[in-house]
Amino acid sequence: PGVSKIGFQNDYNPRKGERKYVVDEERLMKMKKIFEMFLSGHYSVRKLHEIACNEIKLTSIERRKIGGGPLALSRFYAVLKDPFYAGFFYYAGEKYAVSQDLPRIITEEEHYRILAMLGSGDHPRPKTHKALFPYVGNIRCGSCGCSVTAEKKYQLICSKCKTKFSYPNRNSCPTCETKIEKMDHPTYLHYTYYHCTKKRDRNCPERSVSESDIDRDLGKHFVGKLNISHSLSNWMIEMLEELEKDEERDERKATQIAGTEIERKKNQLDQLLDLKMRGLLDDAEYLEKKDRLKKEIAGLGNNMGSAADSENKKKELIRKLKIAAELEGILEDGTFDERKELILATGSNLTLIGKNISVINDEITSILMKGLIEARSLNKEFEPEKYEADKDKTEVFASVCPTLLRDQDSNLEPTRYTYPLVTKRGGLYHHRLNE
Repeated sequence: PGVSKIGFQNDYNPRKGERKYVVDEERLMKMKKIFEMFLSGHYSVRKLHEIACNEIKLTSIERRKIGGGPLALSRFYAVLKDPFYAGFFYYAGEKYAVSQDLPRIITEEEHYRILAMLGSGDHPRPKTHKALFPYVGNIRCGSCGCSVTAEKKYQLICSKCKTKFSYPNRNSCPTCETKIEKMDHPTYLHYTYYHCTKKRDRNCPERSVSESDIDRDLGKHFVGKLNISHSLSNWMIEMLEELEKDEERDERKATQIAGTEIERKKNQLDQLLDLKMRGLLDDAEYLEKKDRLKKEIAGLGNNMGSAADSENKKKELIRKLKIAAELEGILEDGTFDERKELILATGSNLTLIGKNISVINDEITSILMKGLIEARSLNKEFEPEKYEADKDKTEVFASVCPTLLRDQDSNLEPTRYTYPLVTKRGGLYHHRLNE
């Protein structure tokens, strides 16, 4: 609602309710540069305002009677605090998302960081502690087994006396009393640390680790093992979709057969009770046959439920394949939601031990990683970065699959595992459904 923000323009559509913002490319690029400079932590607002007016030449939006000139300092403060650039806004006390058609130039986390740098208390913050930290809730302490929490530290180095101090809720240096807004080149420092809550053992020796170190450890664990190109990811998903059509036909037939068999055994139960009531069976014989029939019915019911379970497994595998194609980008500069999704999609259990993060993945992710590693070891040119996945590359999976699938069930004969990892009529997904 209202007039457009700097970097956007109002679309004067004559139809009420269909008016939108359109991008003002020139001003939006300037705004992006200003936010980048402020988030670097090397500029005070007053100094950045001078640069914006004199060097970047940022001007207000030209309207019918006003605009087109440099921004006033008070207006510049308001622009830095505006959550619109992070993709949301508040209206009548409610939070709303900005249309996905419009670009975001900072993240929501960066917006809250800017508010902290400005000492602002007039904007709503996330309501939950976990909302600030993507890895909280997914890490446990390796020394005492407690959960791991996190905290942010905001510090500033005074440009005059070089004192380092916590700046939220302060407007001047505690040593020389220089106003923060009058410092020429203050250095803003921002840390995010994860550490044991020490609820079970207050003397837990485990030390804290920075979020950047967690990103580094996740990179060591995943990159080169799980990351794949979009082309290979799409190819594998297409094969799963084709496979599903054949599976549905087989599952419908199996469900009909199982349903018929269940009805037959229920009739046998009724007949058994009738024999018992007529005194033709003693108690021991009746209970033995009754228990056997009930177990058989339960087993057939479990087989009928396998179709839904198979569908869930297919959806989960597709989710992992999509994440694998985005893996490197997420670890380099992913948003809060993308990092959280990476941990959830890979089923990763993280453990903090010795200032490092160890990672244990769920079964399907581990199988996928093992298959990719072995495929690359068998073919050094497997899936070059700039080439599409083709038959010659993907057939490498055929020779590694027997080893992979053998690990899934030690009671089955290895000779039965002869399908490639993912093919139209075979593979990990197809094998697990059939066997």
